[in-house]
Amino acid sequence: MPADRFINERKSAWQRLEDLLTLLDRMALRRLHREEVRELGRIYRRTASDLAIARAESRDPRLVNYLNSLVIRAHGRIYRAEALEGGRRLRRFFTQDFPRTFRRAWRYTAAACTVFMIFIVIGFFGTRRDAEFADLMGVHYRMRETIDAKERWWLEINQQNQIESTGILTNNIQVTFYAFAFGALAGLGTLFIMAFNGAMIGAVLALVYRAGYGHELIAFMAGHGVIELTCIFIA
Repeated sequence: MPADRFINERKSAWQRLEDLLTLLDRMALRRLHREEVRELGRIYRRTASDLAIARAESRDPRLVNYLNSLVIRAHGRIYRAEALEGGRRLRRFFTQDFPRTFRRAWRYTAAACTVFMIFIVIGFFGTRRDAEFADLMGVHYRMRETIDAKERWWLEINQQNQIESTGILTNNIQVTFYAFAFGALAGLGTLFIMAFNGAMIGAVLALVYRAGYGHELIAFMAGHGVIELTCIFIA
């Protein structure tokens, strides 16, 4: 395509891109009208294509330099605005959206916490009275053997903190996802997850107290359990 014809066919779009960029010099991208934002993206992509054509076919360095500077300018405005907008959205999520959602759903969070606490009490006092009750609460027999042998298994977790912490993190994330996903069953699935985990933790605590070193396990759980359980309740 002859250079003059190429310029005549495209220059109106280039001028429009310049006008939009000049407008962006005075205001943020999010203040543009929706159609103007779409037009900006469309003309930017077309101008980038024109630059590639000019580099391949045109012998006019002024045209190539003009289009190159125009594309660079547009790229900087568009993607810098996206980065800033992403930061604003992240900040707004933690300062506005999440607190608002938490306040709106606090009754569900309280219900999950209440069910968990009820079953942790049931599991604890039932097992405290009769160790066989732990079987009904889902405690594995190997865990009972470990407790009967008075092994402080959490000390191994501290000694192998990188490996074991990954296992704990994976388990907590799994429980959180289960609690969230099973909420689709009219919330009954979530309540079951809360009840099951509460009963099992209560039973384990009771077994350790029966073995005479429950306060040591409580001290270990207090270090991370509060934050993790709160996340599960919210989910």
